[in-house]
Amino acid sequence: MNRCVQLTVYCDQVDFTGTTVAQVRVPFQNLNRLQTKGIDIELNYGHSVGRGRLDLGVLATRLMRLATTDDTGLTIDRAGVTGNNVSGGGAGLPKCRSTVS
Repeated sequence: MNRCVQLTVYCDQVDFTGTTVAQVRVPFQNLNRLQTKGIDIELNYGHSVGRGRLDLGVLATRLMRLATTDDTGLTIDRAGVTGNNVSGGGAGLPKCRSTVS
């Protein structure tokens, strides 16, 4: 509704009865563009210790951009945003993440 009122986009998907919304149609549309930018680093080290072996691994990710742009040109960058349904869209991801094993 906000896009129809503010940007006059998607108004053909809304039916009004007078000034009241009667129906909103939500067809499946693939109108977004997704842009990602980041760095992944993986380090592994192994060393024999007696009759066994010691292994160490580190996996780190740095997310610099996770942006979606819809057909109106509105871009939302969700890099560093956690949770679900951020700004009416999908979930974001933390900017830094690592795993040690």
